[in-house]
Amino acid sequence: MILSTGKNPLPKRTKAGFTFIELMLVTVIIGIIISISTPLFQRTFDAIQLENLAANLTKLMQYSREKAIVERLQYRIVFDIYRGQYRLEVEEDPLNNPGEFYRLKSRWGKENSIPEGISLEMEKNAINFYPDGRISQSTIYLTNKNGKTYTLITERTLGRVQIFNYRKIL
Repeated sequence: MILSTGKNPLPKRTKAGFTFIELMLVTVIIGIIISISTPLFQRTFDAIQLENLAANLTKLMQYSREKAIVERLQYRIVFDIYRGQYRLEVEEDPLNNPGEFYRLKSRWGKENSIPEGISLEMEKNAINFYPDGRISQSTIYLTNKNGKTYTLITERTLGRVQIFNYRKIL
């Protein structure tokens, strides 16, 4: 039906939606954004892993020192650089078997893994914690594949652990 004005009272319906070209353009833009953000995310993830490992080792050292003082036993953290693991051990019987250590049965004694892509560099493969609050002097360098380094330094007499978010040369 057409009105006397010459206009159709029923408007012509247009199809709603996107064209194939518009959809392809949006897909390409999303692909570009993902390809740009992936390396940035990977660097951020590597930095977070390194920071967490440094913090976890520092907390384990502080815990070990406190346990050694409270229990009057010698504790040590043993590092296996080749397998990329570390664990906490306690002296078995200081009177009858001095120097004999065993791994703790609790969660603190489990084998902890060093994340892939992080290298550990240190002079000795163990850090000792003594009942009088001393810690064996040690410097640990943790470096990720991007070259970011954390330095952990134990102070023998004070029993303190210092953490630096760079490679501190002594």
